Amino acid sequence: MDDTAAATGSAESAFQPGETGVPDALPDPVEIALYGDARRIDELVEHAASDHEGLLQAVRDFNVKASHALEAVRRPLAHLWPRSLFIPAGADWRSYWVSAPPDSQRYKAQWLIPGPEIPNVQFASADNGTLGCYEAIRPFDRLMKSEAGVGVFYSPEPTLSVVSIQPTVTCTGAHRWRNLIDHPLTMGDTWVRISLIIAAWQVLPLGQLDLVRWREVPVVDTSPQSGLGEFAISLFSRSFSGADLATTVLVERGRSYLMGVVARVLINSTLTDTLGHPIPENFTGRFNVWGLLSCRVPEIDVFEQTVYIP
Repeated sequence: MDDTAAATGSAESAFQPGETGVPDALPDPVEIALYGDARRIDELVEHAASDHEGLLQAVRDFNVKASHALEAVRRPLAHLWPRSLFIPAGADWRSYWVSAPPDSQRYKAQWLIPGPEIPNVQFASADNGTLGCYEAIRPFDRLMKSEAGVGVFYSPEPTLSVVSIQPTVTCTGAHRWRNLIDHPLTMGDTWVRISLIIAAWQVLPLGQLDLVRWREVPVVDTSPQSGLGEFAISLFSRSFSGADLATTVLVERGRSYLMGVVARVLINSTLTDTLGHPIPENFTGRFNVWGLLSCRVPEIDVFEQTVYIP
């Protein structure tokens, strides 16, 4: 949804769920159902200091409801068994193939990189392939970022080859910009970037990870917002498959790689007063700048694209 669709004074009434004509959007009833949860989060952001646990619970409730909604729209699969296909550790293989996969073809890794101020809101599950994260910023903060990922371990058979990582991802979430602080003499702006990252790491002998390749695909990238004002809560939904998120990696036999999908919410701010000083922590007024992303990753395909040395 376009952030510029609403202006100050009509933010709440301007919300229109769904994206007409966008074939990969979730059905309108899903976004309508999630909107109430997003509004609850927006209300609690203003009172995070006094009701921190309430805010965390509201984000968790949104993610649970979003996971059920995304599962309902997951595309059905029925292939013969391919070596390239990896599925969540707890997934029912009957939804994918006519025979059970080996254990090595199931997700094995999950990880969280929470933001510094809002711990325990990110979630990732190798068991069911869900992941998501939430981040919010205050007028005196600068860069805030949170990430959550799931992944698989891959051991190539050719001596030297290029593989293409192609996950299937459905996602939904929300974001908001409101700057109505009682500090009119401000400079700078804030913006929200919500994205998916496809990455590969080489697993080193002692278990360390060495990043080999990564690609970031924006899901929502708002334009920088400056001055005082507000926009309506914006909900979004996207689906990705095949080449949408494809990332190529050069791999070698005898080495192991972690290949995964990361959900990221990043919020940046350059707000200062007219003298370049940070906004005081004891500011008054209303400031709601936040974003959240909930995803389901029902499969990760790793295709051999080019074999240089068999």
